[in-house]
Amino acid sequence: MLKRNRNEAMLRALITRNGGEAIDFVQVSAGGAERRKFLHTGDPDAFLEENEQLKQELMQIRKELDRFRVELEARAKTAQIDEEARKLMDENATLRDQIEDVREKMKAVAEQLQQLKQKQRAPKK
Repeated sequence: MLKRNRNEAMLRALITRNGGEAIDFVQVSAGGAERRKFLHTGDPDAFLEENEQLKQELMQIRKELDRFRVELEARAKTAQIDEEARKLMDENATLRDQIEDVREKMKAVAEQLQQLKQKQRAPKK
């Protein structure tokens, strides 16, 4: 249940998705005076009206909670993927370095082998 004299900026913050605004729920929700009106009337219809409003408010809050949970889950998956990607990038860099080292060693061994072959082919004096 919202206050009748609610702040327009606060209302926009409530209905704007992912706006990042801080929301003061005490400021926008109907306070004790609004609810006490139902209690002082003694009118069963007033209790019924309040009951319906409370159910509506609960349903809206649950929907918002569900949206938060979905977003949290999506962001958690993204963070996990980012972490896995970072680990793979680090491992790939290490593998590239190892490949370069092995290529250099292989080149040195190939040169030594070539020199040895040339010595063996050279005519003996």
